[in-house]
Amino acid sequence: MVSNNSPHSFVRIGGVKLSQVYPSPDSDVGTDIDIIAIHGLDTDSATTWVWKQRDSERTDVNWLKDANMLPRRVPAARIFTCDWPASLFKDKLTIEMTAKELARSLLLAIQSRPGASPTRPLLFIASCLGGIILIQAMAVAAECGSEYNMLWAATRGIVFLATPFRGTAFQEIAAMALVDTGSARLDIVTNPIPLQRAHVLMNKFYGPEDLGYHAVAGKIEIMVGDMRQARPIDQANAWIRNKQYSLENLRIERLSGELLPMDRCYINLAIIEQLNNRYSHPIENSPFSLLARLKVEKSQKGKDVTLSTLFEPRETLNGQSRPSRILIRGRAGVGKTTLCKKIVYEFTYGELWVGLFDYVLWVPLRNLKLAERRGIAGYNFQDLFCHEYFSQHPEGKTLASALWRALADTKVYRILFILDGLDEVSQDLDGKITKSVKHELTILAYFAFTGMNNDVIDFQSSHRDAISEHSDHPDPKFSLDDMLERVSFLRSSDYSSKKRDQSYHFLHLTFQEYFAARYFVQQWVDQKPLQCLVFSDGGVINIDPVEFLKRNKYNTRYDIFWRFVAGLLNEGGTMRFFQTIDEEPRDILGPAHQRLVMHCLSEVPSSIPKLLRLVEGALQRLGVQPYGALTL
Repeated sequence: MVSNNSPHSFVRIGGVKLSQVYPSPDSDVGTDIDIIAIHGLDTDSATTWVWKQRDSERTDVNWLKDANMLPRRVPAARIFTCDWPASLFKDKLTIEMTAKELARSLLLAIQSRPGASPTRPLLFIASCLGGIILIQAMAVAAECGSEYNMLWAATRGIVFLATPFRGTAFQEIAAMALVDTGSARLDIVTNPIPLQRAHVLMNKFYGPEDLGYHAVAGKIEIMVGDMRQARPIDQANAWIRNKQYSLENLRIERLSGELLPMDRCYINLAIIEQLNNRYSHPIENSPFSLLARLKVEKSQKGKDVTLSTLFEPRETLNGQSRPSRILIRGRAGVGKTTLCKKIVYEFTYGELWVGLFDYVLWVPLRNLKLAERRGIAGYNFQDLFCHEYFSQHPEGKTLASALWRALADTKVYRILFILDGLDEVSQDLDGKITKSVKHELTILAYFAFTGMNNDVIDFQSSHRDAISEHSDHPDPKFSLDDMLERVSFLRSSDYSSKKRDQSYHFLHLTFQEYFAARYFVQQWVDQKPLQCLVFSDGGVINIDPVEFLKRNKYNTRYDIFWRFVAGLLNEGGTMRFFQTIDEEPRDILGPAHQRLVMHCLSEVPSSIPKLLRLVEGALQRLGVQPYGALTL
């Protein structure tokens, strides 16, 4: 891109004035295309492109410079307005002569604009009779040997707004394949874009939600994307915005079946931050209220989260940080998909999270269950994007590939995924996610178990080195430190230190106990010995899982650990586990054994008859009469 470093905001030549309205001339925004807007007869730029508000307290809207309108659609383009002496037609020379004179002045002003280069692409927006002047200018520029031939070559598109063409030189220009247009009165170009509005409103729009603006700006965005042949990501963005996120697609269906545009729908969405404090007492609702029926709790004071502040920095154990992953839960019909549409609408046509994200991609996850998608081996992001956004585009695979590459370039592109309906595919995803991180899970489980066996909860670099030495991973470049840094439920004691000097601990001891239990269960099921690494001397002692259970079944440090083991085992492993618990050595007095059995039993299904009989017999030997519920 070419950075605009010129301090000048306008150029005036022969009564024609070009003024840069976006970005500001002293801005460091990179741009690679120039858009020039030319007003019509008996008016000027300040009148032509501005929507005048009837309410004096509201600000008038200039769609060419408003940050939420055309500059947002084409942020890498400079936008100019062109003022010409439109009143010159009154009591002056004939239209043909005046038009030619103005056409040459226009070409000279365009050629002299700040930062101009012979190869910099041009896109024109011409209103009413301003289009006639532009047509004449293009005819002059296209003449053989014209000093403006380079402008002719650089002009890649023109958008005419309510320009009359009969009797002009436009037919010759169109025959030379210059114009890619949209105009309410363009009747000699195939497939014009009709605008359902009065003639005087063809060139002004009241805001981003204006349907006329959406049609015109959408066409401009597509044309700019076509002009940037080297940047398919821009074409992809324009296609998603104008096709997938069109105002029609974002309409809300009422209970009556009527479809309403989003700007006519009042949606009062409230997101409640859930408290995980087990000792907090929820505020009681009436059992007959709507909140009670939907199982929605009233929030505690200060816990309501508005949509605009959803990604604001929050207080965490390690200070303030901006959330990168947010889970929003709600019962069926409560409005989760409506929320998705609301987010897309506010981001696309409003100001929501404009400074935080470059793209918002809404993915209805239920579509992943479609047969044609399940049949694709190695289904990846490119396949997903192609199906969701570009299935109707002739270059869909190219655009999907560009969007996929943008995902990896996190330094340039900030992409927000809205995954709609996670509960509908969670069972499918669990297995795929576990399979994709199989080796990492195995190492993490061994890491947690080794810490428990050595009574270590804060893992120093020496501990990690010892564990790495006895861990197997198929990737020779695998680094335990790199993996631990990415695990969300591990924390470092000092982020200011170098990575090698940092120590790591689990967010809560329960996480360590859970992953340690996974390692034990894997070795138990495979009937392989536990590799008990000893940090003090670096040696490894292989212990049979059965022997380890007998040694530590009454060890209070393993109380939660054994509960996790019981819950993770399958039916066959569970029977063997409880049989081993019931073997010697046993608690002489009985309470410790009873407690262990009951705690572990609460973690397994109650539909294993053999297990129930085994437990009943064990309790009876201890002189305990089982409750009736236990024998069902």
